[in-house]
Amino acid sequence: MKFLKKIFGLAGSNAQPVEVHNETPVEKVKADDKNIIADDENAGLESSADVAADAAEEEHERRYKFETLRDDGLRAMQSQHIEYAVKCFLAALEYQEDNDTRYSLSECYILLHQGSKALPILQSLQEANSENIQLFLDAAIAAEQMQDWTEMENYAQKALELRPDDDNALYILGRSKFCQGEYATAEKYLTKLLEKNEAYISVRLLRARAYYEQHKLDEAEIDLNNMIQMESATDETYLLQGMIHEAKGDVDAAVVAYQKILELDPFNIEAPMKLARIAMDRHCPEQALTVLDEAINMREDFIPAYRLRAEVKRSMGNEPGAKTDEQKAAELIPEDLKGEENLEESMNNFYKSINPYGF
Repeated sequence: MKFLKKIFGLAGSNAQPVEVHNETPVEKVKADDKNIIADDENAGLESSADVAADAAEEEHERRYKFETLRDDGLRAMQSQHIEYAVKCFLAALEYQEDNDTRYSLSECYILLHQGSKALPILQSLQEANSENIQLFLDAAIAAEQMQDWTEMENYAQKALELRPDDDNALYILGRSKFCQGEYATAEKYLTKLLEKNEAYISVRLLRARAYYEQHKLDEAEIDLNNMIQMESATDETYLLQGMIHEAKGDVDAAVVAYQKILELDPFNIEAPMKLARIAMDRHCPEQALTVLDEAINMREDFIPAYRLRAEVKRSMGNEPGAKTDEQKAAELIPEDLKGEENLEESMNNFYKSINPYGF
């Protein structure tokens, strides 16, 4: 009894003796099994907790990388580093699909004039956001960059279905009609916009061009003079003014208009060509040569100027100089245009892609 008291801490004369049962081996094993099962259950719980913790940490890291790349892309957009923004958004989307980020990516592609990359993104976004007018307006602009005037018109019409009096949609629709050669219809839409706000400079300029294409020269001139009086004239205003003066036979006035362009923008590619052509028509090749020399000095990649200068030099009997300019022009032709059967048409389309309205 004293032994029992020592081991179990029993004290006092009223303590009851503890009975010790001798367990058989089987009973001992069963008891051990229960302990093992309990230990396994605890281990399982701990393992599950570890897996959950690892998953949470991975999710946190994935989300962190996504948000970091997305935010870097947005900052790059704001600072006009568009190509870097594209890289950030593409990397972010590898970590997480996100419609806002995909839309930002499409905006970048449009800013880079890569409408063919922007359009599929916008089309997929439209499926989930069929009431968002901006997605259709952007899609129209992407189609415009692809020179797909029919698609451009379709998206503009869809935008108008969502918001019938939307000015941007009307303007894009007018542009699409102009590019399809439907000048009277374009004029109608552009006039409707100007009735709402006569201060729309780009709208007035395009309407003037629509008038010009319909040989409504006086109407076009009224629009241009309005812009000049409002001190909102651009180099494109004076280019169209010069073209109207030429159409009316007032070549001297046209020269003044084209020279005004070069005062506003010495790098303009239209004015030197117009001035050189006029000089050639007046049998003044030296004057044409001077104009083209200055233009090429300003822009060494000016393919049409090299080709026209070759023509001028040949008219002056300078065959070696003409061949040198022709060779230089050939070297500058973009790789994707080389080998075209109708290179002249391809080059015209190339420059038209830069300015589809012909300004």
